[in-house]
Amino acid sequence: MTYWVFDLDGTLVDSHSLFFNSLSWVFSHFNRTFTALDSAETLKTPGKEFLQYFKNQFGDHDGHKAYQLFQTRLNSDNSQTPYIEGILDLIHLLDIKGYHKAIWTARERHSAQGVIDFHQMDKKFNPIISSNDVTYCKPHPEALHEIAQHFNCKTEDLIMVGDHDNDMLAAHHVGAKAIRANWLDPQRNPKAISDNEITFNHPHDLINYINKVTS
Repeated sequence: MTYWVFDLDGTLVDSHSLFFNSLSWVFSHFNRTFTALDSAETLKTPGKEFLQYFKNQFGDHDGHKAYQLFQTRLNSDNSQTPYIEGILDLIHLLDIKGYHKAIWTARERHSAQGVIDFHQMDKKFNPIISSNDVTYCKPHPEALHEIAQHFNCKTEDLIMVGDHDNDMLAAHHVGAKAIRANWLDPQRNPKAISDNEITFNHPHDLINYINKVTS
């Protein structure tokens, strides 16, 4: 259990409220209502494709403006993206055990960087890979190959922790262990992507599991 890869949003930090409030605000700026269907679509949209997403919604000119408004709003106050309860305890445990930790986020680099800097994540995780740092977005496992190369390990040695099906699929593609971070919606019962996937409803549940299997 030496090599860990974490998603950012919804896994390490709780940015969902800020993310959706920012989208809703942008839509209202253009006299549009941000619907449940819009919400579902944005969850499937990689960070570096958001400019095109807004162009599709509002046209080329207003799409550019909408994208700029969204980025400004999203990055206006990174204190609104706190660590999820129990995550610092999990990080501390991995540090004590001498395990390696990386981040792979679907966010664009400049958007993710504000959260990374605010929490000084570069002191805790290396490498940190954004959607701009790879050619292919999740669930393509390109980033997992890069992380494995950085750690000088096999992709099968990686443990991918994320809250989205794309995280689980990426792990499945390269034979990595997949841990679904279900802590923001513990009532949800997501369907496993593969037999190599385990779901935990709170970081402390994962901590207990690590202590059990490594004791």
